Amino acid sequence: MADLDDAEKAFLAEHKDELTADERKTFEVQTDADKTAEQAAADKAAADQAAADKAAADKAEADKVEASAGKNVVISASVLEKLKADAARGVEAAEKLARNEASTFVKAHAARGAIKTSQEEKAVDLLMASAGKMREQLETFLTELPDNKLITAGELGSGHDGSAIEASSAADELHKLATDYALENKVSYGQATQIVASQKPELYAAANKVTGKGEEE
Repeated sequence: MADLDDAEKAFLAEHKDELTADERKTFEVQTDADKTAEQAAADKAAADQAAADKAAADKAEADKVEASAGKNVVISASVLEKLKADAARGVEAAEKLARNEASTFVKAHAARGAIKTSQEEKAVDLLMASAGKMREQLETFLTELPDNKLITAGELGSGHDGSAIEASSAADELHKLATDYALENKVSYGQATQIVASQKPELYAAANKVTGKGEEE
């Protein structure tokens, strides 16, 4: 275009659509289509470069993570022992708290005569050995055990005379056996009572007789 005068340049610009692509390139003349294609090519090149840059950055980050994953953290033996001791104390404290809570729960039921005080440790051990649904079932079982005033009278001393306590020994024994069986075999108190009654019919009859006397009085 530098060798053309203004008139020639104006003529080429006016008739640029009639020129071939090579002619437009030679005379440095662009049509609107040429400009659009050139812009599209530039946009594509920029997008390709951005994608390449992102891929390179992602790979660098992945390489960094992979390299970090293979590294071990080194601590001194004294620090390691302290961490172990702290963890052990934490576990011990948690277990102690859980046992205290279980003991409080069981003692509340022993206080109303649902179980004897001699059965408390066994009941606490069962609760501690259970978890989830089984723990819930055991707690429900203890909660649903009936109150036994005869047990609380005998163990806590509520003013009942010795003859009354002695007369209720059959009922106490039946209650104890049924409770033990229910706790150990994880069945309801009613089911346990029926099983014990079938195994010890004389005791069951004596317990019912005592109950009958109590009702008559």
